[in-house]
Amino acid sequence: MDRFIARLESVGGCARRTDLARLQAVLDELGAVDLRDDVAASPAAPPEVCAVRGVVASAEDAAIYVPAVPKAEQRALPWLSLHLVVVLAADAVVADLHAAFAHPEVRGGLGRAGMSSWISGPSKTADIEQTLVMGAHGPQALTVLLVDGPS
Repeated sequence: MDRFIARLESVGGCARRTDLARLQAVLDELGAVDLRDDVAASPAAPPEVCAVRGVVASAEDAAIYVPAVPKAEQRALPWLSLHLVVVLAADAVVADLHAAFAHPEVRGGLGRAGMSSWISGPSKTADIEQTLVMGAHGPQALTVLLVDGPS
């Protein structure tokens, strides 16, 4: 777990531990629109903070597998928001990408239609002068909520 958190922080992300009983309070504190639920949100007016479900993460490089948001019309919202929150079971952090790709939901999702993603840190890009821009192609901030307890 320490390796995952260190790698996540090294790429600009933030990890926060919580438990299932406090999860909703933490999401409320962050002001997150929870796309894991059936919410009314539109790409025409994307929320500043979106929460999505993470399935598995690699401690090696802090890559997190995020399956497609269930509603097709909302699939762009996590990438249009300013702050992305990934809700991930703490026991879903594995050693490396080989172990992560072996996860049944990842294996079952390969080749299926949808917009699943591997993400690691907030969006970053730099020009030829090496000027770093955060959030040019996605969220400016990434918080991973590591949820202790039953997954």
